[in-house]
Amino acid sequence: MSQNNSDITRHFMLAAPMPAFGRLRPMTSIICKLVTMDASLVVTIVCLRPSVPMVNEEIARVPLPEDVTRRIRVIGMGQSEAPKPGSDTQKVLAEMLRTLPDDFLQIYETLVGAGSPTCTNTGVTFEYHDIPRISIALVDTMSPSIPATVKRVTPHVPIVSMWCSGVSSFIDYFAPAEYGGMSDFEALAKEAQKGGDTRALDQIFLDTLAPQNGSLRRGSNGLITYDYETMPQGMFPSRLPFPVPFYVQPLAGIQHVDAVLCHTTRGFESKSTEVLKQWWEVKLGRKMIFSGPQVPAPGSTKVAKISESSDIADPFKPIFTFLDSHPAKSVMLISFGSMFYPSEKPWIIESVLKTLLETRTPFIFSRAAFKSVPLSPELENFLADSDTALVAAYIPIKEALEHPSVGTFLTHGGANSMFESILAGVLDVFWPFTADQPVHAAYMSETVRTGVGAQPPYRGGKVEGTPDAVAAEMKHVLSDINSEVGERKRRNLEVVRHEMLEAMKKGGEAETELKKLLNLFSA
Repeated sequence: MSQNNSDITRHFMLAAPMPAFGRLRPMTSIICKLVTMDASLVVTIVCLRPSVPMVNEEIARVPLPEDVTRRIRVIGMGQSEAPKPGSDTQKVLAEMLRTLPDDFLQIYETLVGAGSPTCTNTGVTFEYHDIPRISIALVDTMSPSIPATVKRVTPHVPIVSMWCSGVSSFIDYFAPAEYGGMSDFEALAKEAQKGGDTRALDQIFLDTLAPQNGSLRRGSNGLITYDYETMPQGMFPSRLPFPVPFYVQPLAGIQHVDAVLCHTTRGFESKSTEVLKQWWEVKLGRKMIFSGPQVPAPGSTKVAKISESSDIADPFKPIFTFLDSHPAKSVMLISFGSMFYPSEKPWIIESVLKTLLETRTPFIFSRAAFKSVPLSPELENFLADSDTALVAAYIPIKEALEHPSVGTFLTHGGANSMFESILAGVLDVFWPFTADQPVHAAYMSETVRTGVGAQPPYRGGKVEGTPDAVAAEMKHVLSDINSEVGERKRRNLEVVRHEMLEAMKKGGEAETELKKLLNLFSA
């Protein structure tokens, strides 16, 4: 089976997202926005084989006209398999990283040569003889080796690196120490080894990336945290959830890019934005683009339309029926995304769920994370019999957040979750694990939750890390939510939401910034 495009086109963009849902969604949203802004733009999304269905589902969520959708092609590469529930995250990602360079090189050379690549997921073959040459490459910042491959094969093609999060976390990871970042960790680790350090290089990386010394550090956003707050839950035996190359290789890739696209607004983290400007624009002479969190308008997605229908066979119908049955702002959504879950210490989440049942706080609990583990049979029975609880294999978070009965969101604090809750006007209760999540938690709440047997966070009180302490903390949070404290936080949230919506409106900052990206075609 083959597909071609007989329309006359002027631009051809290649997009290469990473195989994590939290990274696929924002890049796909950006692409949907770009093809509506430029009628001559054709985009090919090249992704790993297991990601093809997720990318297609994300495109289908957005109500695009058919002629626009036809200008987006999705091609799977390689033969890797999707992670299964309970699988070893490090082993799965290590295998993907091992094969990714060769998989991408093969399909990229085919596209550059106007060949006919075949999607390894669907078996569909695409013709490119009538598509212009690649004009720009949009790559995930964490895609190892891809920027170097693009520059080696096509030196003339500009590369835009998409950072699917906030500005401060980009600086933390990629900027040198003089700008508040930690990008020197590889050089420091190798220098330590040369100086006689007997630790293995991987262990030095770990101790540098995830220190546990109790030292204070000030982020580019001005917030002070202890170093161990970068990994607050202590959920990963090796202290890092992913293999070391996952952290090291992107540092080399970022050297090849011409611009960085941040999935946020300039004003959301204004202090960090100024630091980024001084480093990235002034010192390095590269472009910054702020797309804003490209989330479809409330009620516009196809999931939202289905949830409003009367089709009882729809898999999301029980979720929206539950939400319809509870008062405004009363329901708490609970989701840790697709990658994270307190699987090593499941009693923590059990203590939270029992407290919600005891206080008769309505909630919906998602088991979407492939690292999730079964709850105790006793708790499962309580949940099944309760009229205030619903357990779901998956929650369409954006659409659920927009429901009037949802008041709070217990979340790991990933960028998508945070931005979607801000735009929906829903308070977040943060339970961060790693990566950008602790940064978001500190920035949005100035209270970082720490893990079992934890040391105290820089702000907030000491965390005891016992079942009783977790239950007491949850009751305290619920009390705040339902008091003047919660009302004050909602007022503050509304200010943040308004500023973000202003940037995202038609003709606003985000649209102006995306035109910079489109202008790179003719640069």
